[in-house]
Amino acid sequence: MNTALKPYAEKVATFTTLSADTDQTAFTLPKMNEYNFYLTVSALATTDNPMDVSLQITPDGGTTWLTFARFKPISASTDAEKDQRMRFRPIMCEGDVPGVDVLGLTGGAIAHNAPLPGTTARFHVEETGTVTGFSATVWLVGNVAEGY
Repeated sequence: MNTALKPYAEKVATFTTLSADTDQTAFTLPKMNEYNFYLTVSALATTDNPMDVSLQITPDGGTTWLTFARFKPISASTDAEKDQRMRFRPIMCEGDVPGVDVLGLTGGAIAHNAPLPGTTARFHVEETGTVTGFSATVWLVGNVAEGY
């Protein structure tokens, strides 16, 4: 069976002013050979530490959420942190290099082979300080595998 790749782009999360740690609406991860999440922060006012935005995936339909990867911490003082890409492949071939902008749970680069623990995901925003305003979107861009 031939497998065709079809271009795909979808807004998967929208954040507005937060008052506490926030879980975004869950979405289904399509079958892709490579996942590219783009975070664009349009407004951020913070008086303390940066914010963390992480990708969580559930292996059991939403009872348990595992933090799979995260963007670099975002602070109001660094414009370079306001537009970020998180890239990973579920199965990578020898010689492939993961996106250096993808952070594992401990802060290091995510593993070369990053099998997904499920197909339902969400983004979680953790305030590590006092945030007075936050507005951002996350887009998922890639090629959807058809013909499975």
